Amino acid sequence: MRRNGKGESRTQSENPYLSGNFAPIQKTLSLTPCSYEGEIPADLAGGQYVRNGSNPLVTDGENTRVHWFDGDGMLSGVLFRQVGSDIQPEFVNQYLVTDIFSYAKGSAALTKPFLFSISILIDPFASALSVILHLLRTVILTILSQLPGSPTPVKKTSVANTAVLYHDGRALATCESGPPLRFALPSLETIGWFDGRKAEGEPENSESGGFGGQEMMSFVKQWTTAHPRTDPVTGELIAFHASFVRPFVHYSIIPKTKAERQPLLTAPVPGMTTSKMMHDFGVSRGYTVILDMPLCFNPLNLLKGSPVLSFESSQKSRFGVFPRYQPEAVEWYETNPSPKVKPVPPEYAEEEQCRLYYYSFPLTPPSYDGVPVSKPSIAHQWALSAIEFEFPSVSPLCTMSEAQYVYGCSARSVCYSVELGKAAKIDILAKINATALITKGRENPPQAIKGCVDTRSVREILESSDPDDPIQLFAMPEGWYAQEPRFVPRSSPKSEDDGFLLSFVFDESQLDDRGCCRDDAIGELWVIDAKDMKTLLARIKLPQRVPYGFHGCWFSKDEVVGQRPYRTRQLTQEVVGNRFSVAILGANPTARTQAMRATGSIGSHIRDHDITSGKDQVHAENKPAWLLALTVVVSTAYAAPRTSTSKCAPVSFNIAATAENALLSPSYDPGNETSIIEFINAMARGEVNPVVGSQQISGSFVINGIYCKPTKKVKKQRSALQILVHGITYNSSMWGGYHFGDRYNWHVHANAEGYHTLAIDRLGHGLNSKTLDPFNVVQPMLQVEIYRELIQSIRSNTATNALGRKFSNIIYVGHSYGSQLALPLARLYPNLTSALVLTGWTTTTNLSEVQKFNLASASSIYPSRLTGVAKGYLAMADESLRASLFYSGGYDPAIPAFDFASQDIVTVGEFAANAGAFGLPPVAYSKPVMVITGVEDGVFCAQPGAAPRECEKLLEKTRTDAFPGVPGRKYEYFAPGSTGHDLTLHFSAPETFRRAHGFLNKYF
Repeated sequence: MRRNGKGESRTQSENPYLSGNFAPIQKTLSLTPCSYEGEIPADLAGGQYVRNGSNPLVTDGENTRVHWFDGDGMLSGVLFRQVGSDIQPEFVNQYLVTDIFSYAKGSAALTKPFLFSISILIDPFASALSVILHLLRTVILTILSQLPGSPTPVKKTSVANTAVLYHDGRALATCESGPPLRFALPSLETIGWFDGRKAEGEPENSESGGFGGQEMMSFVKQWTTAHPRTDPVTGELIAFHASFVRPFVHYSIIPKTKAERQPLLTAPVPGMTTSKMMHDFGVSRGYTVILDMPLCFNPLNLLKGSPVLSFESSQKSRFGVFPRYQPEAVEWYETNPSPKVKPVPPEYAEEEQCRLYYYSFPLTPPSYDGVPVSKPSIAHQWALSAIEFEFPSVSPLCTMSEAQYVYGCSARSVCYSVELGKAAKIDILAKINATALITKGRENPPQAIKGCVDTRSVREILESSDPDDPIQLFAMPEGWYAQEPRFVPRSSPKSEDDGFLLSFVFDESQLDDRGCCRDDAIGELWVIDAKDMKTLLARIKLPQRVPYGFHGCWFSKDEVVGQRPYRTRQLTQEVVGNRFSVAILGANPTARTQAMRATGSIGSHIRDHDITSGKDQVHAENKPAWLLALTVVVSTAYAAPRTSTSKCAPVSFNIAATAENALLSPSYDPGNETSIIEFINAMARGEVNPVVGSQQISGSFVINGIYCKPTKKVKKQRSALQILVHGITYNSSMWGGYHFGDRYNWHVHANAEGYHTLAIDRLGHGLNSKTLDPFNVVQPMLQVEIYRELIQSIRSNTATNALGRKFSNIIYVGHSYGSQLALPLARLYPNLTSALVLTGWTTTTNLSEVQKFNLASASSIYPSRLTGVAKGYLAMADESLRASLFYSGGYDPAIPAFDFASQDIVTVGEFAANAGAFGLPPVAYSKPVMVITGVEDGVFCAQPGAAPRECEKLLEKTRTDAFPGVPGRKYEYFAPGSTGHDLTLHFSAPETFRRAHGFLNKYF
């Protein structure tokens, strides 16, 4: 058994898929800044390049039964983050969390891959007994995985390792052995399987059905081509599903959400007579083309000593052509066994070649008096060029239309192919003017099937100096090898080829004398001018190498920020979430329901993580051929539901409280937004004293929140409650990480440590009433008194305690303004809480940053959502300004966009009464205190780009300023790097949670 990890020795494997840069890597990285040479085009700003590939976690110890197509899916990507006028590239790679990977990661006793290798299916020398034993082992493991105690029930046998695409707010990873698997941009964390209507990890909706239906063998209809097509005009996703069950091929069209046309899900395509290995297909705006190549899957071949998967040279190759919405009207066009549309074992091919071919299908066959006189025939069928050509793609602007240029890969060597039995190495990137060669071929047709329009070799093309050459090649330097190139058009292209090619590359001089990659080997991402195919515009230096892999995709800035709500798929075995949390941006405040506060499951990698050394689990997908026999068993087996470590429910407290609030200066008109904003700005500039006296405020107030408790799955139960208090323009949902995954979810991490959590909406926020006076009532001192009454009711379990039990240990956890409120609470009631964890705050406030808040009346910013709310309820009016103030360093750019759209309020009273409430330190407080603030928090720590020590100095100073009574041993601080103000919504959040609970665990 061989499991990737730091402890293994590096030895040259005899298997080509485990050698050199084909060998799997051991480390996954969250978004990591990269250095670069050259100039990164501004057109790439905000977008992300992502490539899928095979990276097995467990390999056969004998290294004999391993194939390139077998391995677990791993995504590798580069985000082009826009930082002001500059672009900062950031590398990230993550395993795809499939059932197969999760099972392997949780099974230390697994000595060989879970799935049998495709190599056993194509081996002409494999005995029938050997093949049967390999298949039977996978079937038995699948059944055993459904039993109690299994690390993960294997319900889908895909490893999702082939390609990636974007459709209707979802980034999807594919492999024809299962349905697409949704993942998140730019973090590349797994979300869940997509069934054609919705994905796991998305909010519940009214859409039902999906691939397959409910009949006995419906699971085979979930097997979806690795290359679905997205129509850039209609937004439809077109896919086919090949299986070993009649009618062998089904077809689906999935429209965009709210499109008038209904989905067409798994409609049969008539005319197939046997099971085939089908990888790709063709789609135009009006027609779809199914490729029926004689690459057959037939278990009965074992009886005659032939491979289960074999190329049947006696059979015809066929093309099924039908109008997009009428698969039942398919017409089949036959030809002799053609050059390989899908890689074919070389043992069964008369000539090894993989070329770019042109086929022309007359859609109206000859007829006499309306009666067809012959079968449909192919009018033209020949290669455009004699050079080997793989991984073809076109400009995304020309998808499903008549593209002039096709981009792909080739090699200087005479024979290059991505065979089922070979590993390909790419040292040539090619651009073919298909329009020019098709025109030339029509004028002077070459020999059908075997002929080529352009008969030159790679060497001859490289020697050409013709500026109008229909074939342009970019040759890699000696010893350098590329991967599939992807074309990215400029923002305003002047021609179809006005754009860039992106490709991961590797310098094999980094191999040692045994052919192994050195531990410090790195890869690069090259940005090449696609118009001249000569200019290398930028070389991005990656922090590690990217193994040779399969297909990639460019995701634009709009696609990155336009993703649907989600939570990421589980990565740890023990902590599996309960409910999904989503903020509903409805027409009124009540539409943001309590479900918004619910917690999910714990999220992704905490830091740079060796995948074999921690508890992280990941999904991966496999190539299509192997699951044919075993999935019947898989689909009908019962999968036990996963358990959760969190159980959450909405709660409401009725609190009676009295406080001495500030009496504000009457120098503003409470009904005039302009007057209010002028008052706020003058106060921020120090030009007006907002407080002229005090006033007593009394009343009964409803405080809503979400209460989460650890389930019995958590071994260490603590009789301690954390009360989570949010900052301005937020509500209690921020502690659940919105819908962006459990790596941002405080509840889940706290519950996993055995703590109970109560996230409350501050007065006037969230589900609490916004009818209270925002000037005189919603102020800090009243909130402090409300928290006092709330905590006392929980400590004593009085009638107002909505939790139904008492807690003797109360831990106050605040963020930003919520942290500031802890100061008067601790000053007035030093024995009320058992500990403080204060985030996003220090005693040093950068007033110049605060003055940038650009506040306006919330009802003006969100007229539909906050209609009728008093003018004194404010919000931040500028989305980009809010993002720059609250976010910095490492974060998902989709979060600030969602953050702005769903932001809550702050009142005039909260701003104006600050000085009186927070001016004096809680000198008598002596309980444990931890302060956590991001290094790049421009409001409370250092300016973005400042040295970490600058922030740490302010955190040290905070103890002296605010907590002189806390012994040094009970005060800790942490400044997470690459982190701005909203630290729980940055990539560093898991480390923040870990540090906070490591501190608390010393005392509770």
